[in-house]
Amino acid sequence: LNSDTASAANLVGVPNVPEVGGLLQFMYAAKVCTEAEAVAHAPPQPVKFYLVGDPLKLPENHLEVNNTNVSYAQLINFADGENQVIIRFGRRDEDKYGDLMGYVHPTCGELTFKLSDPRAPGTAEPGI
Repeated sequence: LNSDTASAANLVGVPNVPEVGGLLQFMYAAKVCTEAEAVAHAPPQPVKFYLVGDPLKLPENHLEVNNTNVSYAQLINFADGENQVIIRFGRRDEDKYGDLMGYVHPTCGELTFKLSDPRAPGTAEPGI
Protein backbone atom coordinates (compact mmCIF):
# COMPACT_ATOMS: atom_id res chain seq x y z
CA LEU A 1 0.00 0.00 0.00
CA ASN A 2 1.15 3.50 -0.63
CA SER A 3 -0.11 6.88 0.47
CA ASP A 4 -1.98 7.33 -2.81
CA THR A 5 -4.34 4.38 -2.25
CA ALA A 6 -4.77 4.16 1.52
CA SER A 7 -4.15 6.11 4.66
CA ALA A 8 -3.75 4.72 8.16
CA ALA A 9 -7.19 6.08 9.13
CA ASN A 10 -8.85 4.05 6.36
CA LEU A 11 -7.28 0.84 7.66
CA VAL A 12 -8.87 1.06 11.12
CA GLY A 13 -12.27 -0.55 11.65
CA VAL A 14 -15.08 1.57 13.05
CA PRO A 15 -16.96 -0.05 15.97
CA ASN A 16 -20.70 -0.55 15.71
CA VAL A 17 -22.77 1.89 17.74
CA PRO A 18 -24.96 -0.08 20.18
CA GLU A 19 -28.73 0.37 20.28
CA VAL A 20 -29.86 1.14 23.84
CA GLY A 21 -33.49 2.26 23.37
CA GLY A 22 -34.96 -1.21 23.87
CA LEU A 23 -32.71 -1.85 26.86
CA LEU A 24 -33.81 1.37 28.56
CA GLN A 25 -37.48 0.56 27.96
CA PHE A 26 -37.02 -2.91 29.44
CA MET A 27 -35.14 -1.57 32.48
CA TYR A 28 -37.95 0.90 33.14
CA ALA A 29 -40.60 -1.84 32.89
CA ALA A 30 -38.56 -4.16 35.15
CA LYS A 31 -38.16 -1.42 37.77
CA VAL A 32 -41.91 -0.67 37.74
CA CYS A 33 -42.60 -4.41 38.08
CA THR A 34 -40.12 -4.68 40.97
CA GLU A 35 -41.84 -1.86 42.85
CA ALA A 36 -45.31 -3.30 42.14
CA GLU A 37 -44.26 -6.76 43.36
CA ALA A 38 -42.87 -5.24 46.57
CA VAL A 39 -46.28 -3.82 47.52
CA ALA A 40 -48.45 -6.61 46.08
CA HIS A 41 -47.48 -9.25 48.62
CA ALA A 42 -47.63 -9.37 52.40
CA PRO A 43 -45.01 -9.90 53.65
CA PRO A 44 -43.07 -8.21 50.83
CA GLN A 45 -41.25 -10.59 48.51
CA PRO A 46 -38.43 -8.57 46.97
CA VAL A 47 -37.51 -8.98 43.33
CA LYS A 48 -33.75 -8.83 42.80
CA PHE A 49 -31.39 -8.59 39.85
CA TYR A 50 -29.35 -11.79 39.16
CA LEU A 51 -26.88 -13.07 36.63
CA VAL A 52 -27.95 -16.68 36.11
CA GLY A 53 -26.34 -19.82 34.78
CA ASP A 54 -27.15 -23.48 34.35
CA PRO A 55 -28.40 -25.17 37.56
CA LEU A 56 -25.49 -27.63 37.26
CA LYS A 57 -22.86 -24.87 37.02
CA LEU A 58 -20.44 -25.02 39.93
CA PRO A 59 -19.55 -23.48 42.29
CA GLU A 60 -22.26 -20.83 41.75
CA ASN A 61 -25.04 -20.70 39.19
CA HIS A 62 -26.21 -17.22 40.15
CA LEU A 63 -24.70 -13.89 41.06
CA GLU A 64 -26.82 -11.26 42.79
CA VAL A 65 -26.23 -7.81 41.37
CA ASN A 66 -26.79 -4.43 42.95
CA ASN A 67 -25.51 -0.98 42.04
CA THR A 68 -22.08 -1.41 43.59
CA ASN A 69 -21.03 -5.00 44.16
CA VAL A 70 -20.46 -6.55 40.72
CA SER A 71 -17.84 -5.34 38.28
CA TYR A 72 -17.61 -6.00 34.56
CA ALA A 73 -14.66 -8.32 35.24
CA GLN A 74 -16.81 -10.37 37.64
CA LEU A 75 -19.54 -10.60 35.00
CA ILE A 76 -17.05 -11.93 32.44
CA ASN A 77 -15.64 -14.41 34.99
CA PHE A 78 -19.18 -15.57 35.77
CA ALA A 79 -19.85 -16.08 32.05
CA ASP A 80 -16.80 -18.39 32.03
CA GLY A 81 -16.45 -18.71 28.28
CA GLU A 82 -20.16 -18.70 27.45
CA ASN A 83 -21.27 -16.66 24.43
CA GLN A 84 -24.08 -14.95 26.35
CA VAL A 85 -24.99 -13.59 29.77
CA ILE A 86 -28.53 -13.93 31.14
CA ILE A 87 -29.84 -11.40 33.63
CA ARG A 88 -33.08 -12.09 35.49
CA PHE A 89 -35.23 -9.81 37.57
CA GLY A 90 -36.94 -12.18 39.95
CA ARG A 91 -37.03 -14.23 43.10
CA ARG A 92 -34.53 -16.94 43.98
CA ASP A 93 -35.60 -20.13 45.72
CA GLU A 94 -33.67 -23.39 45.30
CA ASP A 95 -36.64 -25.54 46.38
CA LYS A 96 -39.37 -23.77 44.43
CA TYR A 97 -37.39 -23.02 41.27
CA GLY A 98 -34.91 -25.92 41.23
CA ASP A 99 -35.39 -26.50 37.50
CA LEU A 100 -34.76 -22.86 36.51
CA MET A 101 -31.40 -21.29 35.71
CA GLY A 102 -29.83 -19.96 38.89
CA TYR A 103 -32.96 -21.08 40.76
CA VAL A 104 -34.38 -17.67 39.85
CA HIS A 105 -37.94 -17.19 38.57
CA PRO A 106 -38.02 -14.34 36.00
CA THR A 107 -40.83 -12.52 37.83
CA CYS A 108 -40.09 -9.18 36.18
CA GLY A 109 -38.32 -10.38 33.06
CA GLU A 110 -35.06 -11.57 31.64
CA LEU A 111 -32.37 -10.08 29.42
CA THR A 112 -29.95 -12.07 27.30
CA PHE A 113 -26.76 -10.29 26.25
CA LYS A 114 -24.74 -11.79 23.43
CA LEU A 115 -21.05 -11.33 24.13
CA SER A 116 -20.25 -10.76 20.46
CA ASP A 117 -21.70 -8.42 17.86
CA PRO A 118 -23.90 -10.35 15.40
CA ARG A 119 -23.75 -7.58 12.80
CA ALA A 120 -21.34 -7.84 9.91
CA PRO A 121 -18.28 -5.58 10.42
CA GLY A 122 -19.00 -3.86 7.09
CA THR A 123 -22.29 -2.49 8.44
CA ALA A 124 -20.59 -0.41 11.12
CA GLU A 125 -21.99 3.06 11.56
CA PRO A 126 -19.74 6.10 11.88
CA GLY A 127 -18.80 6.85 15.48
CA ILE A 128 -20.13 9.85 17.31
